[in-house]
Amino acid sequence: YIELKRVAVEAKNHDEVIRYCNAILEVDATNIEAWIDKAISTFWHTTGANNRYDEAVEYLKKAAQIAPNDTRIKNAFEALTDSQAWWYNKLGKDEFERAVKVWNIYLPDSRSDAFPSLKDAKEHSQEHFSSAMNYFLIATNYRPNDLTYLGNIAHCVKNADWINWYDVVYARIKRRD
Repeated sequence: YIELKRVAVEAKNHDEVIRYCNAILEVDATNIEAWIDKAISTFWHTTGANNRYDEAVEYLKKAAQIAPNDTRIKNAFEALTDSQAWWYNKLGKDEFERAVKVWNIYLPDSRSDAFPSLKDAKEHSQEHFSSAMNYFLIATNYRPNDLTYLGNIAHCVKNADWINWYDVVYARIKRRD
């Protein structure tokens, strides 16, 4: 099983990795490498409808109970956390792009209040801007000091300056102090 798992890991066949890890763990529940590989492959089964980050972290916690000082566990946790933050940031960037497209559909020429389409632009794009902000804020839960994610929050605020972001963003900043 160990050799089959290794081949599956190299092939990035996450279904098989999980299957072989489970078989290994049935025989030897203290196999750290199987817990780590199972965590990583579980994480890569994450979808928009089913985020499996927490499940993957639980497997790493089981490994850490067996070998608390094993740096492979810490490295796997850091890699999964980075990937999770990146994923939420990517979702935020995608949603931000949708917001800008919707904004441009309803208000192609001007941001002036004199144009009746400004109200439509705000109304139809706000959901996307808010969703983008939410994803960016979630990304900072995983990497609170990452300037890329914090910069995306600032960019969202700047581009949707008509939304009252103060309460949400200020509360988030205060929690970091």
